[in-house]
Amino acid sequence: MSDKFGRKRRPWPLGALGSVLFSALLGSLLALMAYMY
Repeated sequence: MSDKFGRKRRPWPLGALGSVLFSALLGSLLALMAYMY
């Protein structure tokens, strides 16, 4: 799913890596928000 999403968003090879990084960043932000609230 992430690979497909990455390919759809970014055609370049680093799309998958970017997708994973974005996912990790989003998770971290969500955890921070949950911790704050």
